[in-house]
Amino acid sequence: MAEPTLTPYQLIKLQMEYAVPLIRDLQAILGEDTVNKALEQRLHNRIEKAKGKARTDIPAAQRAAAATKDFARFADGDVLDYETIATDRDVDIAVNVNSCGYTRFMQDMDATDLGHLLICSEDHVIGGYAGMELTRTQTRMQGAQFCDFRYKVLEDS
Repeated sequence: MAEPTLTPYQLIKLQMEYAVPLIRDLQAILGEDTVNKALEQRLHNRIEKAKGKARTDIPAAQRAAAATKDFARFADGDVLDYETIATDRDVDIAVNVNSCGYTRFMQDMDATDLGHLLICSEDHVIGGYAGMELTRTQTRMQGAQFCDFRYKVLEDS
C-alpha cells in the first residue's frame, strides 16, 4: 500500500502548526528579538550553504524550466494565484503571486510576522540550491498586494 503524498502546502501547514506555537513559547521565555535574530541567522546560514551547493552543472535553461514547474507544484490545490511575466532571457523567471494560501493560514494562526522567516524566505534557499538568485522586494505575507519573484539563473559551470 502506497503512503499518501502530501502537497507542499499540506506539508508546510503541518510544520507550521507545530513550529509556530513552539516559537511563540520561546519568544515568551527568551524574548522576541532574541528568537527572531536566531531565526534570521539560521536562514542566512541555510542560504549560504545552498549557494555553496548550487547545481550549476545542470544547464541553465533546464534549471529555469524546473523552477517554473516548482511554482505549479507549490500551487497544488489552487493555493497560489500567480502570473508568469515575460523576461528578456529564456533562463530568467519573473512571477507575481497575487493570492497566497500560505499567507492565509499564517494569518489564521496570527503568525504572518513569522511567515516570511519560516516560509517565504525558504524560496531563497531553494533558489540557491538550484543555482538561481532570487530578488524579491515584497511579499503577501508582509502585507504587499503581491509577491514579486525575480529569479536570475546563474551561468552554467
